[in-house]
Amino acid sequence: MKITLRKRPISGGDRYSLQLDFSPNIQHPKTKRNVRFFTLGLYLHAKPKTTNERKENRDTLTLAESVKSQIYSMALQGDYSFLTGNNPGSDLLQYMESECKLRIGHTAATWVTGINSLKRYTGKSSIPFSSVDRAFLEQYKAYLLGRYAQNTAFSYLTVLRTTLNQAYRDGIIKEKITDKVKGLSPERMRRKYLTPEELTALYRTRCEHATLKAAFLFSVLTGLRFSDVSSLTWANVVSDAHGHTLHYKQEKTELQQYHPIPLQAFELLGEHPGTGAGKLLFPDLKRLVYSPHGYLQEWAVTAGIKKRVTFHMARHTYAVQHLSNGTRMEVLRDMMGHTDLKTTQIYGQIVDELRRKAAENVRIEA
Repeated sequence: MKITLRKRPISGGDRYSLQLDFSPNIQHPKTKRNVRFFTLGLYLHAKPKTTNERKENRDTLTLAESVKSQIYSMALQGDYSFLTGNNPGSDLLQYMESECKLRIGHTAATWVTGINSLKRYTGKSSIPFSSVDRAFLEQYKAYLLGRYAQNTAFSYLTVLRTTLNQAYRDGIIKEKITDKVKGLSPERMRRKYLTPEELTALYRTRCEHATLKAAFLFSVLTGLRFSDVSSLTWANVVSDAHGHTLHYKQEKTELQQYHPIPLQAFELLGEHPGTGAGKLLFPDLKRLVYSPHGYLQEWAVTAGIKKRVTFHMARHTYAVQHLSNGTRMEVLRDMMGHTDLKTTQIYGQIVDELRRKAAENVRIEA
């Protein structure tokens, strides 16, 4: 038996699909029909233009040769089960990235962050389709709900489900796994924020954990997400004649950000450790926020705040305060690192409501 690795042009000629050519033909174990070609679900750039694309092609060909060897060994033993199950070695992440390139604008950005989330969850750069089953989907869904807000979890899970459904239609997987796992629904929720009076109360109230207080107020003054605040180090702080700036990569979007640090926020950082540039700005913050003792809510209650306070509320407060004080929507979008202006415009609706209520403060007594 001879098996040859071949490439077939697809998608307008910008990519090649890799497939195996069997000589002589093999027999499908269920349909009993003769089979000559078997699609691997792996793809090459037809005309690689960058170093990364050329590296992707080399890695893909290495993987394809490995799969070819696996299938050759199976075929020699008369085992053609690969024709009825997941293609051995077909890579989910690579397939997701190829699907991502078919998207544009905000949708493409959502796919990029969704793929990065899956990579963080698995800690791997390659995920065989054969390892994705109902348990995998359920566990990933639970991970998303435990780490992100409902709508973010919905977006990231939708990216994976869409990928799997397309892989099923392409014949790369033989079972529609998504039918076995209930998806998530987007949540229409009102952004919760702190009023200027509540912020003042928090600022003036002692918190049992100084790091937690400093980090929360820093988030209020900069608008950074908890995932970014908790990972910042002194190496991210750049000072020059114009002031202080944060140079960091957002965890959610993996986009590089250059964010000015207001003087009041910089003062919360305390003294520079000197040679310890790699030290966290807010050490032990994750433990304090995730603690079952509810240190953040305890501080809020002591300050006389009745509402439930979460760390992410600091970011919402930042947005509402900026728009209330006249910051343009486009500027705020860049400062918050949003990839879509529509996300920022949600805060504009809150400010409009505040203005309508304020309009009733001036009345002429009859």
